[in-house]
Amino acid sequence: MRCFVNKGVFLKSKVLVTGADGMLGASICRELKKQDYSIKAFLLPDRERNVLDGLDLEVGYGNILDKKSLETEMDGCEYVIHTAAISAV
Repeated sequence: MRCFVNKGVFLKSKVLVTGADGMLGASICRELKKQDYSIKAFLLPDRERNVLDGLDLEVGYGNILDKKSLETEMDGCEYVIHTAAISAV
């Protein structure tokens, strides 16, 4: 991931993480926060964000199958990390 330099200060890009409430997505969010990235977690509307508690991040709700909601949540993000998946445990 690239960083932008502004008057000697490194500015990290904003990253959208789909499926951020899953095991992989939450781990990626924690690692990105350690590296000072700005994160937007993309969750299904009926999902709780408990696994993301304590992380300073923005949360957007929608469905990756809904192009409009995905485009809306991607606005302002430089990168997308896609971890959303159907899970049956």
